[in-house]
Amino acid sequence: MTPRSRVEQIDKEIGVKLREFRLAAGFSQVQLGAAIGRSYVQIQKYESGANRIAVATLIHICRALELNPMDIIGEYVDVHEPTHSMSSQQAVAAGKEAERSSRKKPNDFYWNWRLKRKARPRRG
Repeated sequence: MTPRSRVEQIDKEIGVKLREFRLAAGFSQVQLGAAIGRSYVQIQKYESGANRIAVATLIHICRALELNPMDIIGEYVDVHEPTHSMSSQQAVAAGKEAERSSRKKPNDFYWNWRLKRKARPRRG
């Protein structure tokens, strides 16, 4: 299975779960759509897997259906394993270092070009 087809399969599976939870909560597609500010057609597309559900939309759906988002996506996320081996202190230090290194330095190409451009006499 290619990565793209796996993603499409997950979208369809999430759509099936969404439909099951919606029906269990007693909502029609129209009612759920109205509750989250979407049309019933968009809800149909989510449920069929034709359109991918954005995280913010998933949160709104779960609030309307009184669910935890993990009820829908839980089987695709392993919450027991850390996603990285970096501690929070290491992550903060790495972020600060990245910020420092991304700042423009006087020897950057752009800044050298700007200095040379300002130093050139204007044609007049």
